[in-house]
Amino acid sequence: MSQYEENQMLLEFMDNFSLETYSNFLTYRTYRRKNHPYEYWYEASVEEIEGSAQYVELRALKQLDRKLYNERIQRLKERILKAEDVFPIRVKCYDAGALFFQVLKENHLLDFEDCTDSLSADAVLSDKQMCDIEINLNKAIVKGLEDHKTATLERIQRGLDEGELIETGELELLGVNVYDARYAKGYVLSTHFVYYRKDDNEKVAYGDFLIQLDGQNRGEKLYKI
Repeated sequence: MSQYEENQMLLEFMDNFSLETYSNFLTYRTYRRKNHPYEYWYEASVEEIEGSAQYVELRALKQLDRKLYNERIQRLKERILKAEDVFPIRVKCYDAGALFFQVLKENHLLDFEDCTDSLSADAVLSDKQMCDIEINLNKAIVKGLEDHKTATLERIQRGLDEGELIETGELELLGVNVYDARYAKGYVLSTHFVYYRKDDNEKVAYGDFLIQLDGQNRGEKLYKI
């Protein structure tokens, strides 16, 4: 549960910055980059894109209304430590990324004027050495994951039982709402829209959808739910 512990440390040195806590934070990130590279790069990329966008919004809000800004920051802090609601992980990265950028900027930990192709999250790890750390199992996060899986399977079953079958045959899935898309047992859930190609025609349908995939991960049935 390294990422949750990272978020705890992030809030600690955000309110009272110390190099020791910041160094511990980087140690956890280095461990995660080494042992879970796919997950690390995905989450770091979301932090970079969506977190930086939210950070810019926060800076603008701070200029316009300091009270609303403080309230927004407090909500972000509360959300990233809500262990039972940690999934989908992408949503947490929006908030953690915004707060991380704020720490980097306010404590002059990264040169934002330097143009580079590297992720900011990776740039601050450039000199950090890998070491072993003890990761503690967080029961609230385990329960949150199990609840997320159960809710996903229930939504899939409702879609099959109650949804309207609107397309059959080979579908090339081109886009879903990645903010909260879900996948389980060969089915994809997308809220608000789905973008796909069928018979050489690209289509965008609006609403909530369940996409059934075939053995090659190509769409074969589309339900509106």
